[in-house]
Amino acid sequence: MPSITTSPNIHHLLEEREEQHTLRRLALSVAAKLRLEVHNPNLVLAPLLQQPVQRSNLTSLIEWVKRELEDIDIEPDGDLLEQLCSRLQHRLSEI
Repeated sequence: MPSITTSPNIHHLLEEREEQHTLRRLALSVAAKLRLEVHNPNLVLAPLLQQPVQRSNLTSLIEWVKRELEDIDIEPDGDLLEQLCSRLQHRLSEI
């Protein structure tokens, strides 16, 4: 009988939770580095990041980070945060 800590379902849920936590931390780090006030109601990132307009800034930024991580080639000596910030600055400057 499998224990609760070795159950594949529990393991998968814990991995998902850790991934969401990491994405949130990265998104908040990008926002802080670029001085984006994600909790400011006058800032609406969703349409700029090709997200549904009803999403919050933080949720939109988290989803954007997730998509970028799937697409980005992380250089061995590169700084992931710098790369994400550069991509976001470029994205926001296009508009």
